[in-house]
Amino acid sequence: MQPKPSTSDTTPSGRPRRITNRAIGDVATFVESTEEGGGKRLVIEIKLAPRGGNAMRIHLTQTESFKVLAGELRVSIRDQNRTLAVGEAATVPPGTRHLFFPASAMPTPFLATVLDPGRLEDALRTRSCDAGAGGVQRRGVPRPPRGRLLATQG
Repeated sequence: MQPKPSTSDTTPSGRPRRITNRAIGDVATFVESTEEGGGKRLVIEIKLAPRGGNAMRIHLTQTESFKVLAGELRVSIRDQNRTLAVGEAATVPPGTRHLFFPASAMPTPFLATVLDPGRLEDALRTRSCDAGAGGVQRRGVPRPPRGRLLATQG
């Protein structure tokens, strides 16, 4: 089921829908916040900057799906590399190592749907704020010790 896109600049609790990781240039728009998904789903439109993306990660309890909206997205799931084209999707089961990044030098928008998101939205918002303050490493990974805390929350 596709979420109904919101026309508001804020979530029902007043949080901004759009955040930017200024360290790498990625932009995330919360199409359906955790609150709007009843705590069961989080939907984010992510626009990766040409050198954007993330470091290898594992979500212990969340299922995460990616659907490419434009361009091509490289994904690595369980060390299996794939390039997804427009309209193609991939799903990452809980407890699975994965990462994603643009396949070209063009910005790459895609839709990420996270089931049972827990506090992942909060972790993403915190990481975005930290990026503006120089609190992240390459690929937007938080600097310790906060990085250890966020890894347990998302």
